[in-house]
Amino acid sequence: MKCIAFTFSASGIQSWTPEVDSVVNYVQCTSNAVTVSTDPAMVSTDLTGPTSNKIIYDLISFGSAGTASSTFKPGGEMKIPVPAGRKVFVSVPTQGSVVMYYDDAIPAE
Repeated sequence: MKCIAFTFSASGIQSWTPEVDSVVNYVQCTSNAVTVSTDPAMVSTDLTGPTSNKIIYDLISFGSAGTASSTFKPGGEMKIPVPAGRKVFVSVPTQGSVVMYYDDAIPAE
């Protein structure tokens, strides 16, 4: 399993583009929330404090730990496919770090 770390000195958005087809397995965060999406405009507050009714289709992962010192991880592997060249955006509302664990996708035979 591979991992990539995103560090934030304040709220913000960073991106990652896999060079090969990949599968996102886990996301960990030390901020109070994290949003992982293929939508460059999506931020964590779109889910923690929405200002309108909408359906979001570009979400890969979201987590809210409640406090900036908490760390969360999904209960099991997510196994979300991300095609090569598809940009993934990571957003946090406060200072913290995000670690995304992934594997190269195994081609179907």
